[in-house]
Order: sequence, then C-alpha cells, then structure tokens
Amino acid sequence: MGGYSVWACLKYIPHRLASAALIVPAVNYWWPSLPANLSKAGLDKMVTQNKWLFRVSHYAPWLTYWWMTQKLYPP
Repeated sequence: MGGYSVWACLKYIPHRLASAALIVPAVNYWWPSLPANLSKAGLDKMVTQNKWLFRVSHYAPWLTYWWMTQKLYPP
C-alpha cells in the first residue's frame, strides 16, 4: 500500500531522497502518472501469459471478479 506514497515522493521531492524501492506484487501499467517508457519496458519484460493476465484485468475487470468468485473450479 505504500507504493503510491513512494512514487509521490520520487515525483515531487527527488532532490531530498537518496534512494527508494518499489516492491509490489502487481503494478498498474495504466496509471496516468507512470511514464509511458517505463510501462512499455515493464510489459515487454513479462512472459506472454502474464501480459494476457494484466490485459484481461484491465479491460474486463468483471471477468477477473467472476473468476475469483466462481465455484466451478477449486482455487
């Protein structure tokens, strides 16, 4: 949950920071303030299955919700 705070510090007061680390399980590659070159580089390094996962989660969140709440297949 601290990723947004760290990103804001990097964006607004970089002259006062020596370093920062963003360690998160998933990144929102469509975040408006994330530079386009960083999001493209991050998506390009992923394997194809993970790219599809991120695209489905972004463009069809209802499908992700259904999959997480369905009872047909065990988790």
